Amino acid sequence: MGDDLTLKERATVRTPMQWSDEAQTGFSTAGHTIHPVIESGMYSYKQINVEARRRDPGSLLNWMAQTIRLRKECSEIGWGMWNILHTGFSKMPGMR
Repeated sequence: MGDDLTLKERATVRTPMQWSDEAQTGFSTAGHTIHPVIESGMYSYKQINVEARRRDPGSLLNWMAQTIRLRKECSEIGWGMWNILHTGFSKMPGMR
């Protein structure tokens, strides 16, 4: 999603979630929302929306869903034990 930089202060990032390419982005059935939807440009709801990202196998949304599934399916990743290994090497000055 994009931001509407014509709005004041924090309202620029508080545009309705772009769920679909339907009217009001699928966010509301009302004829008008408090904050306007992004209707033009490369971040318009016709171009960028959740419904379209779900259909795109290469989208960040699908990558994140696959990563979460992998974490839940592989107990070593999700719940395994870990320890810090001291190697004697540090990239940060003053660290031991």
